Amino acid sequence: VSPMDLLKDIGAGAFIMAYVAFMGGYTVLLTAQDGGQWWTLGMLITVVSVDIGAYATGLTFGRHKMAPVISPGKTWEGFAGSAAAAVIAGVLTAIFMLQQPWWVGVIFGLVMLGTATAGDLSESLIKRDLGIKDSSSWLPGHGGFLDRVDSSLLSGAAAVALFLIFT
Repeated sequence: VSPMDLLKDIGAGAFIMAYVAFMGGYTVLLTAQDGGQWWTLGMLITVVSVDIGAYATGLTFGRHKMAPVISPGKTWEGFAGSAAAAVIAGVLTAIFMLQQPWWVGVIFGLVMLGTATAGDLSESLIKRDLGIKDSSSWLPGHGGFLDRVDSSLLSGAAAVALFLIFT
């Protein structure tokens, strides 16, 4: 391992730790609010639904690449599947967990779709820019630790905003 590679790994690790801590703080802030724990859970359910919807439909029907330079596996078909999953999860969590009308769930789902996708693509762009395949060795083969939380970090900040708007 060359000194430059080691320096790049240390710099990438420091940035990732700061990014996770800062953005994760929004989820902590949301959870600390009265009723915010339900919004946090709703955000996590919706974001996981986005990821699963994208993966399942992209794997099954994916033909048209969304951002091949940034993330070669992402397809527009996967995005459509994630949109459907986001709206369904958003509506169900709004009605049954957040005691909000269905249309708030549609907004919630679409916002989580946008932030989860942007967070995932941003993390892929960071890795491409740093010239690394995995953001850590904690979860080999999964892109690293940041790949497991990238969608929820940005979504936590958006969930705080939606909580403040709708409660």
